[in-house]
Amino acid sequence: MTIVASWVWKVPENSPPQAAAGLSIVGLTAATGLFNDIGLPLPPSVAQGTSDEGAAAPEGTLVIWGAATGVGMAAVQFARAARVSSIIAIASSKRHEYLNTLGATQTFDYNDTDVTEKVKSALKSTSGTIWALDARGSPESQALLKKAIPQHDKAVLASVMLGGDPGYKGIMGARHFDVEFELPGGQKMTWRKDMAAADRHWRGFRWAAENYGAPGGYVPTPVRVFEGSGEDAIKEVYNVKNMGTFGKLVLKHPLKQLDLYWYDRQMWTGLSSLG
Repeated sequence: MTIVASWVWKVPENSPPQAAAGLSIVGLTAATGLFNDIGLPLPPSVAQGTSDEGAAAPEGTLVIWGAATGVGMAAVQFARAARVSSIIAIASSKRHEYLNTLGATQTFDYNDTDVTEKVKSALKSTSGTIWALDARGSPESQALLKKAIPQHDKAVLASVMLGGDPGYKGIMGARHFDVEFELPGGQKMTWRKDMAAADRHWRGFRWAAENYGAPGGYVPTPVRVFEGSGEDAIKEVYNVKNMGTFGKLVLKHPLKQLDLYWYDRQMWTGLSSLG
């Protein structure tokens, strides 16, 4: 397999392969969502030579629906590195304490029947910008997060779901080349090659790679390794889709009982968990 050099990153020495396998998937998605789509400044340590170099800390509140997903946990940490002082994490109450250790300043349980009103109340005092990230990626999460945003002079919304509510910017992590595809139902999606955007999301991701496991740096998030048959692997992927797991799901290759694919050595494939 051959890839362009700009897609390669050095795996931190303290990162096990199963963690590295999923890091770029959730990291690049979170980085492009925050530093391209909703417009946060880059962390100072990776901003040299950009318009963000020497910039003041951003003023506003970031609110993340699905903050305990793989993308959500990365986004909390990138926002902390970008000096966002107010980070609202919406997730299961079981994950609140952990999200606080990553950098969340307020937490809300998406299972509460009045969660949107609670979040809206917390956001009303926001000065600056409200940045809203749907890290869950479903029509329901988009609708609920949008409902939680109060009337405000400046609000920017982005989602990992493509082709959903047009009020959200759809997050696309690959910006080094043109991307075109058609969703079920016929909706065509197009992202043109944008090397400036690619540079920003790689710089953001680089912060995680360079500060992986360091004090005040990127906190390694939970990884669950699956080793088994291809059929069972598909079931695990559906568990991820249905919010049935926590952390990143990583499939260990070669999968058992697969006749279509052969590998001469073990490899790791990472999938972002939506747990």
